[in-house]
Amino acid sequence: MAFLICFAIFAANKPTKDMTRRIITSLFSFAIILHAMAQKAELLNRPFQEFTKGAFVKYQDYHPSQFLTDNNWQILCAFTEPGKINKLDSLGISYNKSQLQLLQVGGLLKCYKDSAQTLMPILNREQTDLLRLQSKTLADSIYPSLKPRFVKLTKLFKKQGYTAQTYSLIFSWLLDGIVWNGDKLPSYSQMPEHPTWRGVYWATFSKNPLAILGTNKYGPIAINWSDDLGYWANDKLMINIADHIKAHPDSLYLPATLTNRALKWGICDDKGKIIIPVMKMNETSPINTIADEITTELCAEVNKKAAAVAPQLHILNPNEAAVIFYHEIMWYIFSKLESDKVVQMPAILKGEEVGSEHLRDITFIRLD
Repeated sequence: MAFLICFAIFAANKPTKDMTRRIITSLFSFAIILHAMAQKAELLNRPFQEFTKGAFVKYQDYHPSQFLTDNNWQILCAFTEPGKINKLDSLGISYNKSQLQLLQVGGLLKCYKDSAQTLMPILNREQTDLLRLQSKTLADSIYPSLKPRFVKLTKLFKKQGYTAQTYSLIFSWLLDGIVWNGDKLPSYSQMPEHPTWRGVYWATFSKNPLAILGTNKYGPIAINWSDDLGYWANDKLMINIADHIKAHPDSLYLPATLTNRALKWGICDDKGKIIIPVMKMNETSPINTIADEITTELCAEVNKKAAAVAPQLHILNPNEAAVIFYHEIMWYIFSKLESDKVVQMPAILKGEEVGSEHLRDITFIRLD
């Protein structure tokens, strides 16, 4: 319609520079409106399960995801930008006051007078692409400075006899673990507090294709996993081992009642001696020193970049932005380490049938 009106004006009058400028401006504005409408429609029509959710939360009774019942997700998507509550009617989204109240109690939505705004960061396709572009760009920028220290760290691991576990120590111990120590990145205490939880719960339009790893923790025991991992130790066994380690942190031996079962997974030898890495965080060591240097530089750059990018992503809280940004850049840093063969994925994480005892290659103990 705007195009037709502009064309009619242009045809009926001798164009001037000012008129041409106004027409171009109108068309440009119209294109922006159409683009925004298309983005909103895409967001509203995308099923909840197709988004990738992230959580950096501490909760008591209810996790934030538990508030996303019925069509509450559609309501949140409708208010990623502030708007009148009655716009839900024009969008064909059914709702009632109790739903809006529930989302407020859940810390996911803010209502004021007759308007609402979603507090949960929900990134559309364009914002997700921007987040990953900025994350990759920063990774490219700081990696040359970080790489020599990563290389030095792998040599220190080798000296300790941890060559087989180097991949998992770099990922699960450092990038997915001690990076959260102290105040290098925002802590839970610095995050927004809600009635049942504290932290940030967010969604990106799609999964980062590099995100194929994770870490399972059983107290002081951590196990690195991949989407292809075919060996899983019994949770009860790991909890029992973790309980023993917590009760006897200075002992490197498991009792006979645990030895036979732990031996199958390569956690100890036939005498019960623990043979997986034991990372002691409260001691001064070359490993801890290098790791601290890496995380300090990485986190400082993340905090700075996240604060600058947050407004473009419509993330209201800079601390939330830093947490979200870090959960993206870690994949690009680790991918570069793999490409440069600083770390190499162990066979067990590739899904190869190497035997259950090779769980030791992706398992370690962390003592704080």
